[in-house]
Parts: sequence; structure tokens; C-alpha cells
Amino acid sequence: SCSDVKFEQLPVSQSPSTGGPSDKAMTESFFQQHEQPKLDILVIVDNSPSMQAEQKKLGQRLSNFTDQLADVDWQIGVTNTDVSNGKYGMKGHLLKYEGLNKTYLTKHDPNYNEHFLETVVQKDAANCVGECPSIDEQPLKALALAISMAETSNYELFRGDSDFAVIIISDEDEKSDGPSSAMKPRKVMAIFNSLFPQKNMSVNGVVVQPGDSDCLDEQGLDGKYATHVHEFARITGGITTSICEEDYGSGLASIGQRARKLLNTVT
Repeated sequence: SCSDVKFEQLPVSQSPSTGGPSDKAMTESFFQQHEQPKLDILVIVDNSPSMQAEQKKLGQRLSNFTDQLADVDWQIGVTNTDVSNGKYGMKGHLLKYEGLNKTYLTKHDPNYNEHFLETVVQKDAANCVGECPSIDEQPLKALALAISMAETSNYELFRGDSDFAVIIISDEDEKSDGPSSAMKPRKVMAIFNSLFPQKNMSVNGVVVQPGDSDCLDEQGLDGKYATHVHEFARITGGITTSICEEDYGSGLASIGQRARKLLNTVT
């Protein structure tokens, strides 16, 4: 009674020999367990030098997202969009949280909002001199790499009995403008499904939404429509919100609500 679980009547199968109803009946039963649902969350942050203001707005409004998950056993890890061999290239590895000796946050960590803000704002990258983060942002490739390390380097974030949600924040598309060589959403899905066939995943974005010309103009020469992230959100039941909003509160709340619905899905 605690969960919004719905079923629908399937059509009666036809016998191939007679064309009439089949004489074989099948019954399936599902029992909703009384346990706290689990959700693993990966935040992929564009760490290019121009993104510090957007990183700060995201960090300051984490509670708008987590408030939607009050009854959920959640944990959050962070990586960046840099998959280069440079100093800032995480290649899908999780960042360690500032002030904590671990790569994930839970609701039970004191002052988790402050730890998230301190980590998601890439201060060293914004103030870099000489060697800076790659401007070839690749959030989908970073996601694919992060998932591929679910049983090795990133094992702490990927629990066996939890679903998985992703939040991408970037002012550009995959490899800047989504060329043919860019990582595709379906390929990332294939990697995820091969490792976790029983898990649900949703991808969400704080991005320049396709068609939002005002936001594109506001972002200047660095801004690009996030066509790949937008498509990934569509096929996984996630959503995108505008990176140009002055306050990310309502957008993150909507992402949290969508992530909560993910946990009501029975595969």
C-alpha cells in the first residue's frame, strides 16, 4: 500500500492452430516488499573553467533534489566530463568529497550539502594556469567509463539492489557539438544493461535544451545544444532543465521527482 504499483490486463493469446483462445493459462504474482528503496546517483559535472558559476548554483540547490527522496536510501557520487589524459581528466573515476575520505555521500552524512558544494565546484580547474581541464567535454563517455568500473574502482557507488540515476550539467553537447564520433546514448545503455540487466536507469540534464535559442545566445561561443543528453533523457524517462536558470531549485526538484518515479517501476 506504500507504493504506486500498477498492472494492466494483457490480451488473451491466440492458439496458432485454431485461432481461438489458448488453453494454456499463466498467473504471475508480485509482492511489494516493505523496505526502503535504494537509489545510486552519479552527478557528472562539466569542469571547464567557464562553468564555476553553474557548478555553484547546482551545489547550492542539492537539497531541492534530495528533498524529493526523503524515504529513499540514496547515495551520490561525482565525476567530471574530462576523459583526457590531462591533470583534471577523471575518466569516469569518482571524485573524493572535500572533507571526507570517501567517494559517495548519503543522507546520514552530517552537512552533506556543504560537502557536495565544496566538491562539485571545481575551484582548481577554474583558477588553472597553463594546464587546464579539457574543453572537449564528454559526459556520455565519462558515464560509460564510470559504469564499466562499477565492479572495480567505482564499486562503492553501485549497489547490487539499487536503481541508478544520472545528472549531467554542461553547457555543451557530447564532444562539444555531437559529431558522428561522439558517444551515443544507446551505446551507453547497452553497456549498462550488460552489467545490470535488472536495474533501472534514468539520465537527466541541466543543459542548453535543444531549441532554446535565448539560452544558447546567453552561453556565448561556448554554448551548444545538448542533443545527446536530451535524447538520453527521453529514452530513459528522465528530463532536462535549463542551465540558464538563475536558480536551479525548481529544476532539481523536478529531476528528484522523476528519479522517485523510477523506483516505482517493476521490471
